[in-house]
Amino acid sequence: MKSNELSAVLKEMHAKREAGFNCAEGVFWAVCRLVGLDTPRGLHDRFRGGGVAGSGSVCGALCGAIAAAGGLRRQN
Repeated sequence: MKSNELSAVLKEMHAKREAGFNCAEGVFWAVCRLVGLDTPRGLHDRFRGGGVAGSGSVCGALCGAIAAAGGLRRQN
Protein backbone atom coordinates (compact mmCIF):
# COMPACT_ATOMS: atom_id res chain seq x y z
CA MET A 1 0.00 0.00 0.00
CA LYS A 2 1.25 3.42 -0.90
CA SER A 3 1.46 6.11 1.74
CA ASN A 4 -0.76 8.43 -0.31
CA GLU A 5 -3.52 5.75 -0.27
CA LEU A 6 -3.24 5.44 3.50
CA SER A 7 -3.24 9.22 3.87
CA ALA A 8 -6.39 9.51 1.75
CA VAL A 9 -8.26 6.90 3.82
CA LEU A 10 -7.14 8.49 7.09
CA LYS A 11 -8.21 11.92 5.85
CA GLU A 12 -11.64 10.56 4.92
CA MET A 13 -11.90 8.74 8.26
CA HIS A 14 -11.19 11.98 10.13
CA ALA A 15 -13.86 13.73 8.07
CA LYS A 16 -16.31 10.98 9.03
CA ARG A 17 -15.35 11.43 12.70
CA GLU A 18 -16.03 15.15 12.43
CA ALA A 19 -19.40 14.32 10.82
CA GLY A 20 -20.40 12.12 13.76
CA PHE A 21 -18.73 8.70 13.51
CA ASN A 22 -17.45 7.48 16.88
CA CYS A 23 -14.04 5.82 17.31
CA ALA A 24 -15.27 2.27 16.64
CA GLU A 25 -17.19 3.29 13.52
CA GLY A 26 -14.26 5.27 12.13
CA VAL A 27 -11.65 2.60 12.67
CA PHE A 28 -13.95 -0.18 11.42
CA TRP A 29 -14.70 1.79 8.26
CA ALA A 30 -11.03 2.67 7.65
CA VAL A 31 -9.66 -0.84 8.20
CA CYS A 32 -12.33 -2.33 5.93
CA ARG A 33 -11.51 0.25 3.29
CA LEU A 34 -7.77 -0.35 3.53
CA VAL A 35 -8.00 -4.14 3.20
CA GLY A 36 -10.76 -4.12 0.58
CA LEU A 37 -13.37 -5.71 2.81
CA ASP A 38 -16.92 -5.24 1.59
CA THR A 39 -19.25 -4.50 4.46
CA PRO A 40 -23.01 -4.26 4.44
CA ARG A 41 -24.12 -0.65 4.36
CA GLY A 42 -24.91 0.60 7.84
CA LEU A 43 -23.06 -2.19 9.66
CA HIS A 44 -20.62 0.24 11.24
CA ASP A 45 -23.40 2.26 12.83
CA ARG A 46 -24.18 -0.58 15.23
CA PHE A 47 -21.18 0.45 17.31
CA ARG A 48 -21.93 2.78 20.19
CA GLY A 49 -19.53 5.35 21.52
CA GLY A 50 -18.14 5.35 25.03
CA GLY A 51 -15.51 2.62 24.86
CA VAL A 52 -15.83 -1.12 25.21
CA ALA A 53 -19.35 -1.94 26.41
CA GLY A 54 -19.86 1.72 27.24
CA SER A 55 -17.32 1.48 30.04
CA GLY A 56 -15.54 4.66 29.03
CA SER A 57 -12.19 3.01 29.67
CA VAL A 58 -10.93 1.21 26.56
CA CYS A 59 -11.51 3.18 23.37
CA GLY A 60 -14.05 1.71 20.97
CA ALA A 61 -11.43 1.93 18.21
CA LEU A 62 -10.20 -1.42 19.50
CA CYS A 63 -13.67 -2.92 18.92
CA GLY A 64 -13.79 -1.49 15.42
CA ALA A 65 -10.39 -2.93 14.52
CA ILE A 66 -11.26 -6.36 15.95
CA ALA A 67 -14.58 -6.42 14.10
CA ALA A 68 -12.89 -5.57 10.81
CA ALA A 69 -10.21 -8.22 11.38
CA GLY A 70 -12.94 -10.76 12.08
CA GLY A 71 -14.69 -9.82 8.86
CA LEU A 72 -11.45 -10.14 6.91
CA ARG A 73 -10.81 -13.59 8.36
CA ARG A 74 -14.34 -14.70 7.48
CA GLN A 75 -13.99 -13.38 3.92
CA ASN A 76 -10.74 -15.30 3.28
